[in-house]
Amino acid sequence: DSSTSLGHTAAMRTRYALRASSLGSLILLSACAGASGQPYSGSAPPTVTEAGKFIDEAEHELRDVWVENERASWVNATYITDDTDWLVARATERSMASVARLMKAARRFAPLALTPDLARKYYLLGIMTSLPAPSDGEARRELADISTDLNSAYGKGKGCLDGDKECLDLQALSEIMASSRDYDRLLKAWKAWHQVARPMRAKYQRFVELANQGAQEI
Repeated sequence: DSSTSLGHTAAMRTRYALRASSLGSLILLSACAGASGQPYSGSAPPTVTEAGKFIDEAEHELRDVWVENERASWVNATYITDDTDWLVARATERSMASVARLMKAARRFAPLALTPDLARKYYLLGIMTSLPAPSDGEARRELADISTDLNSAYGKGKGCLDGDKECLDLQALSEIMASSRDYDRLLKAWKAWHQVARPMRAKYQRFVELANQGAQEI
């Protein structure tokens, strides 16, 4: 059912999203491109029919890029290598470009009195991402690379509870935190995982800078 596809695919995407900054308020400005990437003519006001066509094209485009991204992400999560990192980073980059462009283009239809179904789709389009990408191609690629690097480091990370004798991944450490009642062991598990995250700090700071840049453009 096309009336629910944006809601379904938006929920699917959030499984892999790293939380960054708030999107902020959407400013109602005229967009320069539509779902097809072609510029809109400013000579005529938008119509509800045009809004419906735009959202249908947007749904098809997003479904394609998100399915590609999810498949690459699944392979990467199963086999974390430099090659699968590259594949998912490029898929993420393409997805980011589509989402950012469509979110901006959708503003053109904001003044219209839309049907409840269309209005819901435009609302979902406006809030669908927690990781808005900059319009600059190099900055967007850097953001996609950092996002992938952080996810991979998180997936490969191991925390050691007793020197190098007992090094565990996140799932094993989570099981300790969930089931153990040994204070000393719980403290070691908590400290061990924080040691894994510490080297990510510089990349995460840059990640936030780039995401903020993208949010300010929306």
